[in-house]
Amino acid sequence: MNTPASTPYREPFSPGLRLLLAGPIIWSVYHIIGYFLVEIACTRNLPSGPLLSVTAMTLIVAVLTLLSLGGIAITGFLSYRLMRQADEQQTGVQEREHFLGMVSALFNIVLALTVLADGASLLVLGPCGGAI
Repeated sequence: MNTPASTPYREPFSPGLRLLLAGPIIWSVYHIIGYFLVEIACTRNLPSGPLLSVTAMTLIVAVLTLLSLGGIAITGFLSYRLMRQADEQQTGVQEREHFLGMVSALFNIVLALTVLADGASLLVLGPCGGAI
């Protein structure tokens, strides 16, 4: 008979799965906050002030872009490290962690490129795309 004390505890989210989800969460939060700030700066007739100007919003979104790139880079590095650690121990669970680490590292590269493209368009076109 299998008692609860004899069954090993298994985490619902493995480290590889957490790393696979971390990059898209950082990317989605970046886009939600960034587009919200650009919407405020470009389309709303708010009273002008030091924090509500288009220049201030450009600076805020640029800092947000750098923070997002940093978070995605850290997540990608941790994913790569998880993949390398799983190579040393080839068991059934470690093979899964190797796969999740590899997919997460590659996915974070794609996410970093999309954030870079979005940040580059901010620098080239400005937050309102030349509409102002």
